[in-house]
Amino acid sequence: MPSISGTNNSYVDEIIGFSTIIIIFFLFRSIIFQTSQLWLLGIFIIVGMIVGGVLSAVVATLLGLEVFDEEFQTGVVEIDLSRRSIITIDLDAIQELQNLEILNLEDNLIEKIDFAPFRKHPALVNLDVSNNKIEVVDLTVLKTMKKLQRLDLRNNPIDALEAADLLQLKDFTTLYVDPQTQLTVEGVSLTNDQFHEMIEKGMKDVDAFLAQSNE
Repeated sequence: MPSISGTNNSYVDEIIGFSTIIIIFFLFRSIIFQTSQLWLLGIFIIVGMIVGGVLSAVVATLLGLEVFDEEFQTGVVEIDLSRRSIITIDLDAIQELQNLEILNLEDNLIEKIDFAPFRKHPALVNLDVSNNKIEVVDLTVLKTMKKLQRLDLRNNPIDALEAADLLQLKDFTTLYVDPQTQLTVEGVSLTNDQFHEMIEKGMKDVDAFLAQSNE
């Protein structure tokens, strides 16, 4: 079965593992340098990595953190991975979940999301990645998602968003972005209300839209 994987304790692994190596090195550095057996350094590093991995797993368990790898039936229609403290996520399996209509990644810690796996996805209707830490979003790959209707990007530190490709989707109705996000269509700044007015009127040419609005 296809699986979606990710992690929400990658920082814990790195910090604890690196710290453990340093601690073990300083505890035994006198032995290493006194005996001139530098191969001992390699052994201590390996031991530090193993001990660090065990400690990070213990801390992850105590703090309720996890590395997840969830399998889904190929016919699944809705996936809810909200509020999971996810930091990174691999969405490659989306290409195999051809019946998936709703994907909810709301309220996580995701800093970067790759929409490329959605390029050949025909069924997705609702995509929610609100309340994350995403700074850059490339919507160009979404123009092949013919059934997409709703995209929620609120509460992400996105400075600018080029949304022209969403106007190519005949079923698209709703884009949620923060007021401070500079929304553009072909480089022309629009308010969220103006963008949705273009959708309602079925217009794709921003210059023609603005000209009509100024009449």
